[in-house]
Amino acid sequence: MGKLNSPIGLTVLGAGIVDDVVAIILLSVVLSIISGAANSLDIGLVVVKAIIFWAIIVLIGSKVVAKVIDKLRFDDEYIILFLLAYGFLAAYISASIGLSAIVGAFAAGLPLTRKQVKVRMALDKTKSLYMFFVPIFFISIGTLINLNVFGQAAYLGLVITALAFVGKIIGSYVAARLNKFSNKDSLRIGISMTPRGEMGLIVASLGLTSGLISTGTYSVAVMAVVLTTFIAIPILKKVLVDRNDFLSRASVVQKATAEQEQQ
Repeated sequence: MGKLNSPIGLTVLGAGIVDDVVAIILLSVVLSIISGAANSLDIGLVVVKAIIFWAIIVLIGSKVVAKVIDKLRFDDEYIILFLLAYGFLAAYISASIGLSAIVGAFAAGLPLTRKQVKVRMALDKTKSLYMFFVPIFFISIGTLINLNVFGQAAYLGLVITALAFVGKIIGSYVAARLNKFSNKDSLRIGISMTPRGEMGLIVASLGLTSGLISTGTYSVAVMAVVLTTFIAIPILKKVLVDRNDFLSRASVVQKATAEQEQQ
């Protein structure tokens, strides 16, 4: 929609990253509770450990890995293998210290950007892998849904979806207003934050496979993720269109049409 580099787009992007980070840390806390961390001290240690580990991996990625890969003179295949090894290593270390492997994998990729030539090359050359594994991911999400339970939980799913949608808009709107955004821009930020995305599906599937939630709860979570995403997209297309931009584009078209008619 051409708004990614605008103040609204950058705010949503930053808030989305923080949202995912918090979700991953909470996931680590929940998994630690399942494994036996029952008191507040143990839970606090898990949170501190996750934050410190996250900071270290992001620091290494931004100060070391991001600078090293652009200086490497290896073939593209070795660059790709290096990045994969770095991601798998971070995930392994994360899992070995009692956190979710997602924490390490996500932190490893966070400092890397498409602006870096080698990273962009690796993403472009592994796009076929992305196209291969993403459908498998969504298929695996779908196979975990019990359609009988899904039908019974439909009403609750709609209620949860409505609460998630409205709650996210209100919370993001208030936070944006506190940071001096206008009413219109605050509303745009709120609506942009409503889709739950893949992270919500990952957390839900991990909760189901670990025995933390039931199939019914999982179905409600998937419903909320899917509906908030599909509802938000058409609304975003409406609210993100700036009237001044639209009028300026319209005037350009009219001017070009007039010139063609004169010719």
